[in-house]
Amino acid sequence: ALQAAHKTWSTPQYDVRSDGDIAPLRECLANAYTRNSQYFEKDIPFFSIVIEEPPVTTANADNWLIGTPGYGSSPLTVKGPQFLKKTRNFELKDFENLVAHEMCHRFQLAHFDFTTPCWLYEGMAGHVGEQTPADRYWWVLERGINDLADLHRPAQFYALGDYIGAFSIVYVLHTLSDKKTAMAFMSVSDRSDDFETSRAKFQEVFQFSIDTLRDEWLSYLRGSRPRT
Repeated sequence: ALQAAHKTWSTPQYDVRSDGDIAPLRECLANAYTRNSQYFEKDIPFFSIVIEEPPVTTANADNWLIGTPGYGSSPLTVKGPQFLKKTRNFELKDFENLVAHEMCHRFQLAHFDFTTPCWLYEGMAGHVGEQTPADRYWWVLERGINDLADLHRPAQFYALGDYIGAFSIVYVLHTLSDKKTAMAFMSVSDRSDDFETSRAKFQEVFQFSIDTLRDEWLSYLRGSRPRT
């Protein structure tokens, strides 16, 4: 149902409140939800989405936080496509990918209460969100490697802001294993786990070590780097 000059909209899965015209966004939001429901092979409880179109100021443009998943009754909130086009040159597909990323976190929280290790929490959302092409991951080598231990706790991860590192790790993890195993690992993980506890759980669930994942990740990055 469309109401109030295209500012609100509701589906069986979510309702939407937008500062801008919502009509062009309906397909993006539906696609983002479908990508997650197909990946997780589950749905999540009804939730709200808020799409903000703030003024294009330097402070707003410089703010890296363009989406938050919310949880329970708190809404998923993202910056809108007009703002993102002006500040980040986003196309509608990039907006859809951002929403898919934030929705992924709601699926992770609803089904697994999962946030730690943060490299998997954020990396899986980047995988579902398809936010960086796989042939661009080699850039991590140029910027510098953060070890998985440094990307384990949310506080450490967000201080580093190493999203592309996490995206590339989980991309490689999906070449070594499958999503069902990743979900089994999420189901036994606890946000209080330190890195060594998580390392032991990883080995038990995946049947290979987190060091093997790291080695394969670095090998992939080196192999995908363009030759000059």
